[in-house]
Order: sequence, then structure tokens, then C-alpha cells
Amino acid sequence: MAKYVDFELFSESKSGKTKIWNVVTQIGSKILGTISWYGAWRRYCFYPLFGDITIFEETCLRDIADFIEQQTREHIYMIVINNE
Repeated sequence: MAKYVDFELFSESKSGKTKIWNVVTQIGSKILGTISWYGAWRRYCFYPLFGDITIFEETCLRDIADFIEQQTREHIYMIVINNE
């Protein structure tokens, strides 16, 4: 469980193959950015919003990175399982 942020499932991609999450603050539910699949790197990535100045410290960044790693592993695992 993340300490300062929550990950809210927002939608599926247009293809329906991947998911998109909003990264929101636990206090105030402010959207900090989104996490979605970046095909060129074949992994989920964090896209911060540029409308506001966002400040991240190591715990928050680690929580975001851990979530991205977990979702990327699960997505790749499902690809492998479905191709067998």
C-alpha cells in the first residue's frame, strides 16, 4: 500500500490490451498524472500532469515505481500465458 498516493483504474486503452490508472494524492484526491503503457519501451510509464507544479519525494516516487513494475510484470505474464 502506497503511503501518499493511490492508483485508481481510469480506463482501458483504445485497443483494450492495457489499462490506464490515475495517480492521485491520498489527501485531497488531486490527480498527479497517469500510468499507461508505452509501447516503444514495452512497459508501463508514469506521465505527470504539466498543468501544475508537482513535487515528489523518494517515498512517493518509489511507490509509483513499484506500482509500475508490478503492473508491467503482470501484463507481460498475461501475454506469455495467452501465447502458450
